[in-house]
Amino acid sequence: MLFFLAVWFLFGALALGPPAFIFLYMKHKSNASWPTKVDSAYKPKVSIIIPTYNEAGIIGYKLDNSSRLTYPKDLMEIVIVDSNSTDDTVKIVQDFSEKEKNLNIKLLVEGERKGKSHALNNALEYCKGEIVIISDADCFWPSDILEKAVPFLADPDVGAVGGPKIILNSNETWITRMEQDYLKSANSLRLGESIDGSTLFFEGGLAPLNGVLLIGLIPMALVPMIVALL
Repeated sequence: MLFFLAVWFLFGALALGPPAFIFLYMKHKSNASWPTKVDSAYKPKVSIIIPTYNEAGIIGYKLDNSSRLTYPKDLMEIVIVDSNSTDDTVKIVQDFSEKEKNLNIKLLVEGERKGKSHALNNALEYCKGEIVIISDADCFWPSDILEKAVPFLADPDVGAVGGPKIILNSNETWITRMEQDYLKSANSLRLGESIDGSTLFFEGGLAPLNGVLLIGLIPMALVPMIVALL
């Protein structure tokens, strides 16, 4: 009996020990200072790619949220790439673009839905910005997010910036509360990874990328926190 208990204990230690050690180590590292050179005066032209598919219920709010960004409008373009939506997504974008003349909005409509990675790579061909930012249609940004995120990319060793996702309705159900608790742990882990050297995971909400090549899906989200070093 003691032999079997010892075996189970050993398996448990091997299975849970390394992940627990890594998490505690990264949580400790998350309190350290950034190893990057941040230049608040760095203001390159940015291209914001928003891939859409049947987003009629949310795209208007996303565009309105984007119009409130405090980053200079002459240094910002919004590239909407729609993967053959069957609802009013395209019309809503067109109407918004007509109304908000101060925003540089490009609308690309694909004749066939081929997935998010294909849409992002398609949109890259039309981006004029030095920095390309990817954002999902259902993610909303603080108005000063670009001023906080872009300066990290002034450091030539920084390839991408991201941040923690915050659920707006986290107290609505037990599922949303569990998701927010999970995100708190994941955000702490990715922050530690970033400060220690690099992180492998980015959310789809906010992904400023420097020197972009999208072969597969490169997602990322809200306040600048995660930095991937090249």
